[in-house]
Amino acid sequence: MFPIIEVEENLITQEKDESIGKTYLFDFDEGEFILKDGKLVIANELQAIEMWIRKVISTEKFKFKIYEKPEEEKDEEYGITIKNLIGKKLPREMIQSEIKREITKVLLEHPNIEKLSDFEVSQDGLKVIIKFKVSLVDGTVMTQEVIR
Repeated sequence: MFPIIEVEENLITQEKDESIGKTYLFDFDEGEFILKDGKLVIANELQAIEMWIRKVISTEKFKFKIYEKPEEEKDEEYGITIKNLIGKKLPREMIQSEIKREITKVLLEHPNIEKLSDFEVSQDGLKVIIKFKVSLVDGTVMTQEVIR
């Protein structure tokens, strides 16, 4: 009743797709996507990486249910945890070291990021200004600054 289809195994090989998909430009200051002629503007690869970095650093880990993971995968949740460091009477060096560790751990998960360097962490009241260099696998180096 059903047709019999013979399939030869191992004849089809697929290349690994390293693409991270389509990303649309987002204006973090205005809190909205960028439009041109009424249409969303597609980000180039570098812009997409920069936006991903800013979004990850701006998102407090464990705060939003949408990023919640099962208990055995809690360490893999999206974002970083630095809120508990801000405003506490902890040594500045400890705060800077922990922020650097958190950011490095999370950002190195991106397939296009090779290393992070030249971290500068400063605090202005309850705001934290984080600056660092990002080296991509293609040799591009960019400077990032995120205020959180």
